Amino acid sequence: MFETLLIESIITSPVPSSFLSNPFTLRFFQYAAPSFALPSKGLLFKTLLPNEIESVRSKVSTSLRQNPDSLTLSFDILTTVFDQTFFLIYATTSLGTTYCYAGHEFPDQPPSAEVFASLLSTSIDSIGDKKVAALICPAKGLYGEIRALVASRYPHLLALDPLDHFFEKLAVDLCRHQLVDNVIRTMLMIFGYFHRSSLAERLLTLHMNNLHITDGLRPFLPNEPISLYEAAVSMQRCMPALVEVVSSDQSKLDKSSMHSPHSVLFPLPRHTNTTHLLQSTGNR
Repeated sequence: MFETLLIESIITSPVPSSFLSNPFTLRFFQYAAPSFALPSKGLLFKTLLPNEIESVRSKVSTSLRQNPDSLTLSFDILTTVFDQTFFLIYATTSLGTTYCYAGHEFPDQPPSAEVFASLLSTSIDSIGDKKVAALICPAKGLYGEIRALVASRYPHLLALDPLDHFFEKLAVDLCRHQLVDNVIRTMLMIFGYFHRSSLAERLLTLHMNNLHITDGLRPFLPNEPISLYEAAVSMQRCMPALVEVVSSDQSKLDKSSMHSPHSVLFPLPRHTNTTHLLQSTGNR
């Protein structure tokens, strides 16, 4: 038990392995627990730690096999600057509890997709292939190759994209919707007006200062959902100042447009009700 606690304290905290050979550490343990022989660094990492990892893995494996619910597997491939590759396999229960079921290290270079798929298959077989219902994995690149190999061996597995990939695709598809496209066009027109007209920009800055709004409109790329979202948030934040400009300073803007009709990238059409335009865009 003492060795297990020692291993957990060292592995889960930024304590260097030299802690074990430090003379003050040895003196402390001789005083606090004279009957306990502090293990050497070699014994800890070559024997005690592997034994503890195997013990934990065995407990997790038993727990997963005894779990009456189906499991979802996922994995990750990590590569260090020293060309080390770590292959980590996770199992998630129906209640959302995730365990790191297995880990593999490749010190020289990453193996092929076939090797990764074989290791994943070994984990599936050890758990019980009928208990594993789904595999979460991207469908592109090396991950996609592994996913295809595993799916061919276990046709019953449901292959799922990670949530971040799913939401990214959903956001891109949403940007192509006609309603969203109309909003984007309106935002481009408004952003262009206030960014390209020096007078409109000065008036907007003035009203933002008066209203204690510190951050202005952010430019965006229509096909990038995150950029579009940040721009929409900035527009919502600046909305009081924008409405103030087009409602209180309309005559100044009209005169500026007559003297410099090409001063804006997306000029507002003549007789446009800009106050209504801003408010309706902000409510979408």
